Amino acid sequence: MRLFLKYMLSLHLAKRYLFVVCCPVLWLACTNPSKHVEVEFDLPLSGDSRIELLNAKTGKPLATDTMTDGKMKLRIDSVFPMVYLLNISWDRELVNPAELRLMHKYQEEGLPVYQLQHLIYLAPREQSHYLVRLNIPVSQQEIEQAYQDQDPRVRLVLDKASGKNVRLQEDMETLYFEAKRDFFLQKDSLSQLMYSYIDASDNQRAAVLHQQIATLWQNKMFPWLTQQQDVFVSAHPDSPISAYVVYNRVFNMEDFKTYRYLYDKLTPSAKNNHFGQELMYYEKKLKQ
Repeated sequence: MRLFLKYMLSLHLAKRYLFVVCCPVLWLACTNPSKHVEVEFDLPLSGDSRIELLNAKTGKPLATDTMTDGKMKLRIDSVFPMVYLLNISWDRELVNPAELRLMHKYQEEGLPVYQLQHLIYLAPREQSHYLVRLNIPVSQQEIEQAYQDQDPRVRLVLDKASGKNVRLQEDMETLYFEAKRDFFLQKDSLSQLMYSYIDASDNQRAAVLHQQIATLWQNKMFPWLTQQQDVFVSAHPDSPISAYVVYNRVFNMEDFKTYRYLYDKLTPSAKNNHFGQELMYYEKKLKQ
């Protein structure tokens, strides 16, 4: 996950270069900071862990710090309303050799770590205090096991998200969680059935299930998730979170034309926020 995140952020920065050069005034306006926020953490972790808050659009760190025993209040004095990636990581004692080879391939330093990640919307005028917890009561050992199993059912949440757009971003994270949870459970069920066919030397049925597993996300979870996102944008056309949803779809698929219908649903205020302005760049590029 960390490798994928760094790759996507670096790719995104490369794509943004032309836009930043051509629109310096717009870029400066989007980086104007506002008031402070306090992010409080209450997690069942022991020892030291690293906290990072990264701008979801540029990858630029907003704040980094070290948390001890899962408890901390992080004050950030200059915060522009934006979707940020919260990343919490801590050292691992056991490392898979395949992970080390992958890190060497991408020239990453250090050792693999345990991670918890969550996209949050920080907006000082909407909400100044944010409380980060787990969605269910589990131990650190259970968190680490879930991470190794790629089990998404243990995740971070914002407790008492009171700001309108803060809450809407939490709603979007919940939708993504539901898609990942269903994918994990269905993949596990299909895998067990596939192995039973392999044990019974029924290679033909095993091959069919293998193909179903390989296309499960693309054929089932992704269509459901995009449908839910479309409903969300239609219900909240003036929200910066809707602009982020559309922007994220366009950026990941590298296709503005296909998702123009979503962009057209946004109100002028949503189109004028930082993500909407980025979409305007894609719109102008399409007209050229």
